[in-house]
Amino acid sequence: MVRAVEEGDLEKEPVKYVTWNAISVAELENKSVADFVTRNIESLFTKLRLPQEFLQLPASQCADNHEYQTAAVVARTVAVVNDHAERGVVLIHQLSGS
Repeated sequence: MVRAVEEGDLEKEPVKYVTWNAISVAELENKSVADFVTRNIESLFTKLRLPQEFLQLPASQCADNHEYQTAAVVARTVAVVNDHAERGVVLIHQLSGS
């Protein structure tokens, strides 16, 4: 993930709509986390005020790192919401009168 950000081979802005191109299982197996990272990862860490230094460490050392542990706690507690789906549910309830 860090490599992808540092090498600058990321899109400046992630796509608004995900399109799915059929790929083979073999192609998917050859991908890493870095293949799915956009520049927004930096802003996510900044907005959540998470330390980023631990990203430079080998994965084997992260579990013992205090900054990693702090970020992991925050990551586990952040609620993920699909705004479009939530709005759709509200609209349906309003239209149905319930």
